[in-house]
Amino acid sequence: SVLPLVCEDDDIKYMSASFDGITHDLTRAVEIKCGVSSHKAAKKGAIPPYYFCQLHHQMKVSGLQEIDYYSFDGKEGILIVQKREDSFIDEMLASYSGFWNHVITKTPPRQHHETTFII
Repeated sequence: SVLPLVCEDDDIKYMSASFDGITHDLTRAVEIKCGVSSHKAAKKGAIPPYYFCQLHHQMKVSGLQEIDYYSFDGKEGILIVQKREDSFIDEMLASYSGFWNHVITKTPPRQHHETTFII
């Protein structure tokens, strides 16, 4: 059985992750999605990029080498096991570092010409 849990990263204090389910011994986790488009992708054996990032974030925080991605459309469930890709995590952490620098220096990121900030 699994329980929902929020964890903080041991090395990077501003990183945390919320798990839909993780085992009591913290050796296996599951992320559950119920979206229509993500379920269509799961039927093809694919995980949408935005969830791929989330899963790797969770693996970084937890130290897991893989995580179960479960897509459910109300009738059918599809399980995909996502293996950890450390090179992707390294790229992700570089982006996080740049963003966090903006937070601690209170410096807004450079506005992209197609981006509109709404306050």
